Amino acid sequence: MSEGKSPCTIIVLTRSNTDPYHIPQMMNITTSKIIVGNPIDLPVLNATNKIERLFRVYPGGRLDVRFASLYRGAGWTSKDGRSTVTVGGVTYVDFGGSFTATG
Repeated sequence: MSEGKSPCTIIVLTRSNTDPYHIPQMMNITTSKIIVGNPIDLPVLNATNKIERLFRVYPGGRLDVRFASLYRGAGWTSKDGRSTVTVGGVTYVDFGGSFTATG
């Protein structure tokens, strides 16, 4: 539903924090999506399979996450011969996209 293959704009998370959502691949946001959890018992979105991050918001996409815990992905590692840097996070927002997180 998050990748624009569904007309759903609002996605309601029903699991508790003791039963996390295991996200196996990065979700690409190209339209407007609102993800709503529970303010009392925050659902968890956990990046698995060593994915780079949970979300990528493309130009024209809008992602609004409310009352959910987001665990960052594995990122990617760049080796320049002198040091190793791991880059990644929860969300990558392209210029022209929008990301809001509350709660």
